[in-house]
Amino acid sequence: MSDGKLRGRTDSGQNPTWLASARPVVFAPYVYHSADAWLVNLANPNDPTQWFQDRATVNVLDPSDGEPLNDGEVTRARDKIAVVRGPSTTASSAETMIRIYGISSLTARPTERCDLRARPNSRIESPTWSPDGKRLAWGEAGGIWVSPVAAGAGDCGAAPKRLIAGGSEPDWGPADAP
Repeated sequence: MSDGKLRGRTDSGQNPTWLASARPVVFAPYVYHSADAWLVNLANPNDPTQWFQDRATVNVLDPSDGEPLNDGEVTRARDKIAVVRGPSTTASSAETMIRIYGISSLTARPTERCDLRARPNSRIESPTWSPDGKRLAWGEAGGIWVSPVAAGAGDCGAAPKRLIAGGSEPDWGPADAP
C-alpha cells in the first residue's frame, strides 16, 4: 500500500471495541507473527490495518510472539485501551491480566502503562471503562469486579472490589446508572 501501513486480512477477528461509529478494533490473538489488534474501516472492512501486538519487537527465531491480547475496550476519550492479556482458558497455567495501554494515535503502537492481574486460578474477561475513563469493570470468578485505574502505577493503582456477586459480561453503558 502506498500509505506505508501494514495491511492484511484476518478472518480471526473477534471481540470488537469501537473507536468511532465506523471504526472498530478487532482482536486476532492466535495469529502468530501478526498484530493482535487490528483497525477496521467499515467503508473497506476486508482491508484491516495491523495496529499492535503484545511484544513491541518480534524475534523471528521465536515461534511465539508474546501473550495473546483479546477482549479489550477503548475509553470514550480514546486515550487508553484495556486489553485482556493471556490465554482465555483455565486449562492454561499462564496468568491472565488486563493490560492498560496509553493511546497517542492510531498509527503508533500504544504505550504499556500498567497491568491489573487476575486472582490465582482465575480468568479475567470483558473489561469495560467507566464513562470518565477512571474506573474499570471486568468479569472474573465470583462476579463483576470494579477498580479505580491509575495508568502510571505498575499495578494500575488497583483496589478491586466485587460489585455484583455471580455477575458476568459487564458493560458500562452510555449513561450513568442511578
